[in-house]
Amino acid sequence: MKNYYYILGLNNNASLSEIKIAYRKLSMKFHPDKNDGDNYFTKHFMEIQEAYEVLSDPVRKREYDQSHETKVEKSTLIKTKVRHETYLEKDGNLLKVAIWLNVLIVIRIILNILLD
Repeated sequence: MKNYYYILGLNNNASLSEIKIAYRKLSMKFHPDKNDGDNYFTKHFMEIQEAYEVLSDPVRKREYDQSHETKVEKSTLIKTKVRHETYLEKDGNLLKVAIWLNVLIVIRIILNILLD
């Protein structure tokens, strides 16, 4: 599911007036007529319109917010676990950095004990 607030550059608690202002600003910037019909701008313009259509309608906005909240909660839990496992399994450099930081902390502790 697309994050319409992100597309418009807003927080999840944005008011209707903030949504309108963001929509107008972005639609002017990405309007295909202002950008010679470039596909990149056309695609973003259509996403901006879609986001505004949902967020400017109170009923659709409420439905979107409710469905988006439950999906975000579930995906956050899953992503946190996957990210942690991915770092440990796939990113050897990150794991090495973490190990070296722990080694440096242990060395510092030992030095503090010996010097005191």
